[in-house]
Amino acid sequence: HGKHVAMIGVSNVIRITRVLLRLKIIKVLVVVIRESKFVVSFLKRMSNSERAMRTAVTMYKMKWQHHYISEQQKAIEKVQARVRGKLARRFVLRMAEQQQA
Repeated sequence: HGKHVAMIGVSNVIRITRVLLRLKIIKVLVVVIRESKFVVSFLKRMSNSERAMRTAVTMYKMKWQHHYISEQQKAIEKVQARVRGKLARRFVLRMAEQQQA
């Protein structure tokens, strides 16, 4: 009998978890809708199903990943440009020294 109660407990936990996940998804959706008009129009086109929500969340994550990657890329390029500038300056200085000698 105790097992039976435990089973009910587990299913309740699962149900609560599902609800929480859904709430979390909805929270993310609110952010998505604030962030991106494209996603809004996309959601309007799709039925208001869980799949639509999941897709929206995935798209949002992808958008952010892309943003993050491009930011990283910019940072890397900045560093590379700095290094290139240093090397070029060194090269010019060396040439000048050789001409003076």
